[in-house]
Amino acid sequence: MKNGAGPYLEKLEEPHFGNAPSITINGKSISQDVLNSLLEYLSLASHRDLSSINTILEVGAGSGRTAHCFIQQLPNVKYIIVDIPPALYLSQTYLSKVFADRNVFRFRPFQQFSDVKEEYDRADLVFLTPDQMRMIPDHSIDLFLAIDCLHEMKRESVKFFIDQAQRLSSLFYFKCWVDTVVPFDNIHYPFHEYPIPPSWLKIFEGPCFIPSEFSHAFYLLTQEAG
Repeated sequence: MKNGAGPYLEKLEEPHFGNAPSITINGKSISQDVLNSLLEYLSLASHRDLSSINTILEVGAGSGRTAHCFIQQLPNVKYIIVDIPPALYLSQTYLSKVFADRNVFRFRPFQQFSDVKEEYDRADLVFLTPDQMRMIPDHSIDLFLAIDCLHEMKRESVKFFIDQAQRLSSLFYFKCWVDTVVPFDNIHYPFHEYPIPPSWLKIFEGPCFIPSEFSHAFYLLTQEAG
């Protein structure tokens, strides 16, 4: 492919599980989800070497399409999904089926991290709720993703996830509408108003190729929130 995505796309194919609309390219099933996820991956990979990424945490993962792409590109990565039911069960069901050979920490209630630490450490795929994310040890995540989700939240929830990214991670990537208006919840979020700590170092920020109504940004996190 002219944009250099060919070698990355060769590692991807839309799983039959889920029956997503797709077309066949070179004998492989390719869907819009596959291509969108690959564009997100390449946005990061074109600015940062991702080969050293060992642990990814994604908030609001939906069906798990982004996780599928990143795991295929980084097969040794530990991937943690933080979401609320029933969405959490959707990604858990999908990814557990697609990556049946992986060790999965399935969602369940627990009171303290020490109760699950051994199983959590062994797991390749982890599924947690936001309150359980609070228990993950500080500075234990390499990359924190929030794709197409922060604009659906109230401001206090957005701040919560950005604070958690500050506590946990070294890198942060998010993708949202350029201008979000949700009258029912009295939400208006221009992209530049997300509460990014001023001490975070911007790697890039700009409009998305697809969807064109979205923007995205990638940050290197510092230890002080500023």
